[in-house]
Amino acid sequence: SEEAQNDMRKILLTAAPVLVREKMTLLLPCAIPAAGDLSTALRFMRNTMIPGVKLKLEIMPWHPDFAKTPVSDLLGNLLFETGSVIFRYDADCGNRIMKAQVKPVIEALKRVNYTGTVLLAPMSQRNRMAYPEICQFSRILEDLKEFISWSFL
Repeated sequence: SEEAQNDMRKILLTAAPVLVREKMTLLLPCAIPAAGDLSTALRFMRNTMIPGVKLKLEIMPWHPDFAKTPVSDLLGNLLFETGSVIFRYDADCGNRIMKAQVKPVIEALKRVNYTGTVLLAPMSQRNRMAYPEICQFSRILEDLKEFISWSFL
């Protein structure tokens, strides 16, 4: 709502001097695919224009909308406001990160000269799937490293 955006903007304006002085970045979570229209998030970021405030894109590659919607439509201009990208999914349910899910996001990030982090956050009871998932993500990034030469990969 407009009222919630105004309240959030006031909070961020209060924090802005500290963010600038301490050279810190505040990451606001933004789920992809989102329940609502992402243009609202983009409009909020553009209207706020506070240095040190960026979006943390929480990409859910196993969400049904992720597979049927092109990444360029899902992310659009949000990439210009992005400070961190995290792939989130439930590893205990059998979901596995795949190159076909990561590659289009990496390509979209490359188009805007993104220099932030790309992380993996599989959900797993007592982290029992953490090691296999990290190894899989590492293999995917190694494959993509040959395709894309980025300093952060």
